[in-house]
Amino acid sequence: MRTVALTSADVFPRPQRASSMDELNARIGYPLELVVPHLEIDPLGDHILVSGSIVEGLGNCLSDIDLFILTRSARPTARKFFFWSPASRWVDVECLTYANLRHLVGRFRRVSPEFGGWVGHPSPSLADQDLYHRLSIALKLANPLSRMRLPRFDRASLQEEVAYTEISAARSRWVDAVGAARSGQIGQAMFVGQLCLDHIIDGYCALLGETNPSVKWRKAKLLSVLHGGRDELEIFRFFNWYNELKELTPSTVFLRISGVALLLFFVMQRFFCVRTFTIPRTCPAYSRRLEYTPQAVYSVDSEGRIELAAKAEMTQRGDPAAALRALLQYRD
Repeated sequence: MRTVALTSADVFPRPQRASSMDELNARIGYPLELVVPHLEIDPLGDHILVSGSIVEGLGNCLSDIDLFILTRSARPTARKFFFWSPASRWVDVECLTYANLRHLVGRFRRVSPEFGGWVGHPSPSLADQDLYHRLSIALKLANPLSRMRLPRFDRASLQEEVAYTEISAARSRWVDAVGAARSGQIGQAMFVGQLCLDHIIDGYCALLGETNPSVKWRKAKLLSVLHGGRDELEIFRFFNWYNELKELTPSTVFLRISGVALLLFFVMQRFFCVRTFTIPRTCPAYSRRLEYTPQAVYSVDSEGRIELAAKAEMTQRGDPAAALRALLQYRD
């Protein structure tokens, strides 16, 4: 039996968006244009888009084909059929009106939360984020005679909205993990800490362009970041370390929760600064959460008490690693 490393390219799919219908047809092994006669469309007004994991490069031989029919007037919203062909795949068809599409696009805008504002931003729902993501990577399958203009999908806004959602969820889960650890529920603390780490990974990957919100692609997105040389935080290594726990004790669990808190700080800092740096993982257990804003760094304990920890410039000039060691009272 062949043994491969978990970081090998053939273990998990690596996102690689198809750049044209010719490339997509080659992946499927059949021209998707032959699906069009099976659809009910208005050739003067409709657009047909193809999307989903098969376009993104995450799909496999059994993945569905996702089609969106953009219409001027409302129609039955969705249907599913099996397309008998050499490709032999299920085809999911969803109809969207141009008005609903413009409304969806209008809900995505650049996010600029200040300190304490992580719960106030009206972020789009996960379903809307998923739909926006799929539409933003879609290819035009057919555009017969339509004169309707498609709205522009802002990938930067999508990245920030997904990251904001995931960071907000991670912040809540981290407090839950600390509370469980302090109550002696170390198994629960370890489990909720993992949930926090999952949200951090999804938020981090979103900031780097991997915006597919489906949890089934989390490892694939993380490996894509790793293989693309973008894993500046070494999250993949931390992810493996977190799960390589030989003995469940309060000290080992709290150390991992502390590490998760540091990663959360780094991702929040990148959210604002679009830059990152790494520091050693040798810190003592750290029970406070760091809040990064463009103006300053705040320290918040599990009881919600807030202290000004440092001016934001400490982490933006000079030696940021040295500044953070002092900030966190590091002992190398």
